Amino acid sequence: LEGLQRKLIDLLTPGGVGYFTVMGRRSAETAERYGPRWAGEKENILKALKEKGSIFYPYGYYDDPEYGMAWHSYEYVTSLMERLHGGSLRLVQFVEPSGENHQDLYAYQRMS
Repeated sequence: LEGLQRKLIDLLTPGGVGYFTVMGRRSAETAERYGPRWAGEKENILKALKEKGSIFYPYGYYDDPEYGMAWHSYEYVTSLMERLHGGSLRLVQFVEPSGENHQDLYAYQRMS
C-alpha cells in the first residue's frame, strides 16, 4: 500500500482527485466470503486490524510471496497518507462498503 500511495501525489495535478480502494474492517468482518482459509483467519485479521491497523497474508500457492490479501484500517490508511503527504493531499471522501461490496473507498484531493 505504501509504495502505491507514495506515487499518488505525482499522478495528480493541483485540485485533482484520486480514488483508491482497500479491504478494511467490514471486509475483515466477513472474511469467510473469501473461502475457508480466510474464515479460519478471521479472528486474527480482526485482531491485527485493531492492534496494528494492517495485515497481509501471502496466498502461498504462488511463487511471489508479495501476492496475497491485505486489510487496512481507516486509521492506518489516513495516518499513512498524512505521513507521506502531509497537507498536500486532503481526504475528501471515505465510504465503507455495504451489502455485497467489500472495499473501502478513499478519495484524496491534491491541494498544492
